[in-house]
Amino acid sequence: LLQTPPGHSSRMSRFELSLPMETKRSASVPASPIPPIKPKRTFAHDILMAERAAEQREKKERLRMEEEEKRMKEIEDVIN
Repeated sequence: LLQTPPGHSSRMSRFELSLPMETKRSASVPASPIPPIKPKRTFAHDILMAERAAEQREKKERLRMEEEEKRMKEIEDVIN
């Protein structure tokens, strides 16, 4: 077992000592990240996606309205 200075956890010291200097030095300097290649976003594509999203929202809203109308009709039928 290694002697550890007071205030240091023995686990950390052992871990540090087991690392070669090379690893320790390079770990502090982050490697330049290579960005993943992804297709260029185009204005047209953004518009298309926005339109699709809007259509989905409208469809949901229409269905909700239809459901509500059906419920209102049922309530009216019960009343009359």
